[in-house]
Amino acid sequence: MQEIFRKILADAVFAPSGDNQQPWTFRLGENYVDIYDSSTPSLYDFKQHATYISHGALIENIVRLAAVEGYASKVKVFPDIKDYKHISRIEFTDAPKTDPESIRSIKKRFTDRMPFLKHRIDARANQAIQEAGQRPPFVRFEMIQSRSLVKKLVDLLAVGDKMILDNQELHKYFYDNIRWTDDEFKRTQDGMHIRSITRNPMMKFLLRILKSWKITKFFRLFGLEYTSYLMRRHIYEKSPALGYFVIHNNWAESYVETGRALQSVWLAATDYDISLQPMSSMLFLYSRLRGNSPESITNWEASIINRVTGNVYKLLGVKDEVITFFVRLGYAKTEIRPPSVRKSPKFIE
Repeated sequence: MQEIFRKILADAVFAPSGDNQQPWTFRLGENYVDIYDSSTPSLYDFKQHATYISHGALIENIVRLAAVEGYASKVKVFPDIKDYKHISRIEFTDAPKTDPESIRSIKKRFTDRMPFLKHRIDARANQAIQEAGQRPPFVRFEMIQSRSLVKKLVDLLAVGDKMILDNQELHKYFYDNIRWTDDEFKRTQDGMHIRSITRNPMMKFLLRILKSWKITKFFRLFGLEYTSYLMRRHIYEKSPALGYFVIHNNWAESYVETGRALQSVWLAATDYDISLQPMSSMLFLYSRLRGNSPESITNWEASIINRVTGNVYKLLGVKDEVITFFVRLGYAKTEIRPPSVRKSPKFIE
């Protein structure tokens, strides 16, 4: 039985996580698996909210994979109040096997940071994606296909890319997670392959130069961060759709449920050959500010984050809820996809 669990986990780890950091370890029991947080601190990860979303996506994979193997899953989130690193326990019982179609996109799914075609998402795909994102009573998922509203929102959300060139800690985090060669990517089995960020040789060269914070600061004198913002905005505003997840409270469990909803949306989109890219950096930074924990965020940066994210909430009419995650969706311009690897699951005794 444990061999089957190991097989399930080997595929389940192809879940999304912040810059592919894979913040999880496992302990196997006779009929259960315990999942633990192994994340490292990040400005984006206030109170582990981003980590909990990643764990939710992992849990969704496990539940689906186990069902195909003939096991029903009972998920207990935060089962040990004395151990905040113990994110979940999943208990398995025998059940009829389910259709493998539910897992066919787990390894096919990837983050597409390239421009999308302007084609509208067809009605069947739109309905399937919207239904996949609902997890009442915890999470609501909404899709936006109004061209004018998409443009207004990406004008705001693209500021998150600019912040990487404004804030030294965010800059370091971004570059620490880039893998520049196939060999490095295969060796570390984490992070973002440079080809997932850009395929343009000139842009790759420029990114290498800007790895130096001193050089980045120098070019900022000439408006580098604003140029970067305009480039990303130009890519984002061509997206035919945006999607966002809303929770009714700020409980940790709701972030885990957001992750399950996110993975369901991503898998449904992939089933219909629709690409997806997370666009949530401003939301994560806003969460940190709302929690009165700015750390290395300057007052000037905080004012931008509050203004931008506040305007996102106003545009969407969200008042007494929390927007946890944003994505853009669309049809890829090219069938070329970046390489995807994962570390083998790490087990603890």
